[in-house]
Amino acid sequence: MLHVVMCGRYSLATSEFSQIQLEFSVEELQAGAAFTPRYNIAPTWSPGHEPPIVLVNTSGQRELDLARWWMIPAYWKRPLKLLPTAFNARAEELSTKRFWSKSFEARRCLVPVTGWREFTGPSGQRQPHHFHYDHALFGFAGVWDEWLSPEGDPVRSFAIVTVAANDVVTQIHDRMPLRVEPAAYETWLDPNVTGEQALAAVREASAPPLSHYETDPAGNDVRREGPEVIAQLGRKQLDLF
Repeated sequence: MLHVVMCGRYSLATSEFSQIQLEFSVEELQAGAAFTPRYNIAPTWSPGHEPPIVLVNTSGQRELDLARWWMIPAYWKRPLKLLPTAFNARAEELSTKRFWSKSFEARRCLVPVTGWREFTGPSGQRQPHHFHYDHALFGFAGVWDEWLSPEGDPVRSFAIVTVAANDVVTQIHDRMPLRVEPAAYETWLDPNVTGEQALAAVREASAPPLSHYETDPAGNDVRREGPEVIAQLGRKQLDLF
């Protein structure tokens, strides 16, 4: 059984391929991977909501492609509505759970992101908290797979790797997404490096200071989009500069 974990929303507040290309040394842009800034990315296996991920393709090049944020393993034969909650993958289970293990060894990815949200309070009254590293672009550790639909269409999907929360996040949630430092991008993406070695390299690196603030609960609605979703509570807009 897979554990239910959060990060349940994240943001990618950039529309510039050049910025992502520079940060992640992307060499190829998959056809159809054009995108716009998104501030309220939510997990779903449904088509039409795919955020970008960075992976190493069969030619050994870093590629930017769109993928569904709710992993569907290649072996999945049951209806998609029976999928477990699989948008986050606990780091402690990557090598031991069949759902993750093959992707952990050979199909790791980076998830471009500028921040994420966690929630406190009861259902219907949830208060969102936005976490960020000075609103800068960075990468979550992810694992991905490619599933063949009953119609014969290849579907790429991914999950974000989570770890125990640090001192900043623990007051809000006991888990947090795993950040990959630029020096570890190559190791994490390299399919010739074992999963355990790659994970160890990522976890050894020190992250910059993490900040957070409360945001407007109106952004809890997945249909809401725009910079106001992650603006600090009480402010009308997000000031990135």
